[in-house]
Amino acid sequence: MSAVATPSSTPLDSPKVVTKVVDGKTSTEKPKKRTKKRSKRHARKPTLKTKVIVRRLPPNLPEEIFFNSVKPWVNQDNVDYSLYVPGKLSKSKAKESVFSRAYFHFKTMEAVIAFHQGFDGHGFMDSRGNENRAVVEFAPYQKIPREHKTVDVRQGTIDEDQDYLDFLESLKAEEKSKHDLENETGDGLTQIERLENRIAIITAKTLAAEQANKPKTTPLLEHLRAQKAAQAAARVKSSGKKTRKQRSEKSGSTKKTEGKNAQSPSVSGGVAGTAAAAAASGGGGGGEVVKKKRERNRKKKDGDKKEGEGTNSPKPPRPPREPREAKEPKEPRERPPRDPKTKAPKPKRPARKNDENKPPVKILGRQTPAAGPSTSG
Repeated sequence: MSAVATPSSTPLDSPKVVTKVVDGKTSTEKPKKRTKKRSKRHARKPTLKTKVIVRRLPPNLPEEIFFNSVKPWVNQDNVDYSLYVPGKLSKSKAKESVFSRAYFHFKTMEAVIAFHQGFDGHGFMDSRGNENRAVVEFAPYQKIPREHKTVDVRQGTIDEDQDYLDFLESLKAEEKSKHDLENETGDGLTQIERLENRIAIITAKTLAAEQANKPKTTPLLEHLRAQKAAQAAARVKSSGKKTRKQRSEKSGSTKKTEGKNAQSPSVSGGVAGTAAAAAASGGGGGGEVVKKKRERNRKKKDGDKKEGEGTNSPKPPRPPREPREAKEPKEPRERPPRDPKTKAPKPKRPARKNDENKPPVKILGRQTPAAGPSTSG
């Protein structure tokens, strides 16, 4: 079925009424009024403002002087919290100084009023003549910081701590060792002998502990170790044989080269060749020949030096050089004038043998005649 809604004629101030027709039946409905939900605010309890801040204090005012000036109004009976924040005096003229300030939390409102009446506008003057007047106001934040006290769980449990118990046992052991030393003085031993006895006891204990902790071996492991040792010894022997062969080969090559040098001495080093041959043939005789030659060379050098010392007389001055004769200028060559019109014919290039056998080159589809001697009938 159909439902039709027709607005009814109503005055402007009255709410709109909607009529609905359902199956031939009419019904009128009034729209529901919309109500705004108001946010419920927590109702604050009225509290008295008992926290006060003192501003505009001198930046270089010491804390002791400030609390001495506030003593008539501030004490432990009417104040449960106080804080002084020192300022900062600027060193440059471009920056302003930071004033000091103080906070007080009074227990009663009467104490707040008395402090405001007595200290507000109090003047402070420094050595340079700068004057500052204090301003007492209510603090914007009225709460007080709480002291969080955390109780240590381990408090009172030191008697159960294992480290502490071990420490007490070590103290008892030291006292016992001192008592034993005092008793050992009647044995007739010196202090060095006692120390030696202690060292021997300690070493015996350490050896016993090492033997107890030493790993046990089996026959199989011992057999494997013996095999490894035998292999290592064989490797050492083989390497020793190789080195001996190399040394013998080197010594043989050096002897061959010495024999060649002895048989064919060079022309420039004849003396050295004869000396090497004598050394190779005679053994020790060659060394004596070389020594004799060295002594001769030394004597010659000494004689040359003595002659040079004797002839080191002052040389006569050189005669002045004669001036050279001036050379006559050369006459320029006369060349016949060359006629530019008549040029000497250049010699023709002789034809190469390979040019005759070269095939003709084709350029743009035309065939050039072969470069060869022309025959005329």
